[in-house]
Amino acid sequence: MGIRFPPFNGIVLYLPHCVNNETYNFCDAVCAGLQFGEPETGDCEGCSNDCSAVFSPVCSLDQEIIYPNSCHAACAGVQFKDCEGVNTIIPGKSPLPPTHLLPERLQGFQPKEAAPENF
Repeated sequence: MGIRFPPFNGIVLYLPHCVNNETYNFCDAVCAGLQFGEPETGDCEGCSNDCSAVFSPVCSLDQEIIYPNSCHAACAGVQFKDCEGVNTIIPGKSPLPPTHLLPERLQGFQPKEAAPENF
């Protein structure tokens, strides 16, 4: 089914790729040894070109495939829901620790001149 990525607890990352007018998950196309002609990205139908590049992942209902966002999942024609047990920080979805438990440099915004050099 494709390469499984440890950060996602073995869930396959879906990256649509058009090869010979057929849409494949990129990893599946590579593993199957399909010949790529002109570099083509996205699905063959072009609907993924309308999707945002913002990573706000959702998963297939069986939690086997992770999609970059709900637009990509809808474009692939699958039913989806929030991912369960994904071992990574997902901006906007993962709970953060209370502010007072964060390192001081992350506890708010500092004016540029007050920020440490290695910030």
